[in-house]
Amino acid sequence: MKGWTTAAVVFLALVLGVLVGQGRFPAPAAAYPAGSAVSYGANPVLAQGGSVTAGSSAVLFTAPAGQDIVVTDLVLTRGYTTYSDYASCASAIVTVTVSTSAGTVGTVLLGYAGPTTFADAEVVTMSLSSGLPVAAGDRLTLASTVTASASTTYCDPNLTVGYTATGYYAEP
Repeated sequence: MKGWTTAAVVFLALVLGVLVGQGRFPAPAAAYPAGSAVSYGANPVLAQGGSVTAGSSAVLFTAPAGQDIVVTDLVLTRGYTTYSDYASCASAIVTVTVSTSAGTVGTVLLGYAGPTTFADAEVVTMSLSSGLPVAAGDRLTLASTVTASASTTYCDPNLTVGYTATGYYAEP
């Protein structure tokens, strides 16, 4: 009986040595970082671009049921439809509001000082390091309004805000 126990211990030691030598043990467990984790099962990356005219809005993303979206970057530009419309506007401040069903999650002011700045493109780039979450079943909307203008009649119908948004699907 004593010989059987010694043989079993030697056998187990050999098996253990082989397993360690071949790297058969699982790697140490690692936790997901705090926050949402990517789990879409397909390419989780999203990108959406377009433009909105003053007084209108656009849906940037709609999160499907059971899947959150995390917005990581947002780029906004301001412009006009034609040069003549742009040149006739004395000044304008455009408020761009980003919201979900829970309310406003961000506001950006884009300014314009008059026709002498036609060549100047105002671009606002936001890298959202912690991400902007859009809950499953919710949507992220961008709205543009002229909040101050010396010539609202000329500015409102033609003022546009271009946008590009990127993000990814994540677990709720």
